[in-house]
Amino acid sequence: MHPNLAFRAVSLLVFISCVSFYIFLFYIIYDYDIAVNKEVGLPITLQIPYPSGNGNRNLSIGWQPAAGSNDTFVVYSAHYVKPDQVRVIAATLRLSSEKAFCIYWENISHLSNQPSTNLLNIKLHIAYIKTMTENHALKYSGKFINCPLPEESDWKPKYVSIVVSSSRKLLKVSSSLIQNYLPIRYPPENGFTTNFSLCVKPIYNFTNTVQFVEWFEFYKLMGVRHFTFFVLEVGNEMSCILHNLQRASNKNVTSSDESIVVEVIPWANYPFNYAPDKLIRGGPQGLSEVANECVYRHKGVSEYMVFVDLDEMIVPHRLGAFDNYHQLIKKVDAYAKRRNNGAVIGSYTFKNTFFKDISPPKFSLFASGYHSTLPMHLNTLKRTVRMKQILQTQRSKYICNPNSVNEAGTHFIWSHNSPYQGVRVAEGYALLHHYRVHFKETDWSTTVTVKDETAVKYGVKIEGNVRALIKTLEQICKQ
Repeated sequence: MHPNLAFRAVSLLVFISCVSFYIFLFYIIYDYDIAVNKEVGLPITLQIPYPSGNGNRNLSIGWQPAAGSNDTFVVYSAHYVKPDQVRVIAATLRLSSEKAFCIYWENISHLSNQPSTNLLNIKLHIAYIKTMTENHALKYSGKFINCPLPEESDWKPKYVSIVVSSSRKLLKVSSSLIQNYLPIRYPPENGFTTNFSLCVKPIYNFTNTVQFVEWFEFYKLMGVRHFTFFVLEVGNEMSCILHNLQRASNKNVTSSDESIVVEVIPWANYPFNYAPDKLIRGGPQGLSEVANECVYRHKGVSEYMVFVDLDEMIVPHRLGAFDNYHQLIKKVDAYAKRRNNGAVIGSYTFKNTFFKDISPPKFSLFASGYHSTLPMHLNTLKRTVRMKQILQTQRSKYICNPNSVNEAGTHFIWSHNSPYQGVRVAEGYALLHHYRVHFKETDWSTTVTVKDETAVKYGVKIEGNVRALIKTLEQICKQ
């Protein structure tokens, strides 16, 4: 090679290296300023036009878009986390590099009454985004947006808005129309309102209302007094039952002397409603997002929360030793403390086993002649054959102390707050009875099975309550 050409080539490489280094240094310095502001809690102050018409927007719970994002970036809810943080449940691209900023509001009713020429002073608090662990390396994922609270420790903002941007376009946030106002949920000031609550992932095309009423009465028998149902899509009969249980909360319609709280919450505007499972964990149900929404919604509300599906029952197996979840948890705690030097248990994972479906299900709750044959339709009474194999972690479900949880998953708790830890409950104490209908993954002709009548005792106990609830709901929904 000619010496001049070699010299020019080396010079060009040196020039490119220097330019790349300075660009890299610019990004480090730029992002370092943001990191420093985040650490010392210094918000960025901007002026924007008053958002037009937002004071009259519907603030009911639902997925809302985050302003400033070119991609699908949505937020669902905001929860206060001690001592100085608001945690937002969100979803977006798993590998998104966008930054999030939080705007706190004391009141938003005045926003729609301001002339468009007026300017509104806002403070953008820089947030930290964490991808939920249970993402399966798919395209989209659930996210935590951790918003630092302002330094005024005695101030409790009522709402938070989320805007997103790349760091180089930070100033463009000032011209973005704020599109979400999330009510911040604070725990009750007077402590727990119930000992056991239960939360279910978004109900999607569930039609077996007989199974639902039995399931509902079983968990009442176990001590659950607060039910939270997220609804994606249900038929008329199921919709009628859910909403009448909600309206009847605290009115003794469930034939119990104790008050029952029922929440029915729409899983509305979820952008991945029709996305296949290969794009996001759980497809339309957003499994990672709803598991954490359940936990954070019940922090400070209930001492323990049950997370299961509508075809699953966590059944105590040591009959006579304990017949409800309060007794079960007490026994497991005592055993775990003896084995693990006083361990503080925050979650209890229950092993799964599938029960054989021995007859075609009768889905309608109000079918002709139904009352005379009711025992034939209750899972706890008719399905007494299960696979011998007990699945250790696959398809397991759990009971947790919501205050102990940092991040929840579909089948177990991913991480606890110190000093809590999880425990896998031995099958001799309790099992997750999975009463799936037409389970295609199991060939029952070749599967080794065993007889298991543990749940019959509970079926006998709840049969009367199931009849009473059916009779009450039949008068309302059979039209």
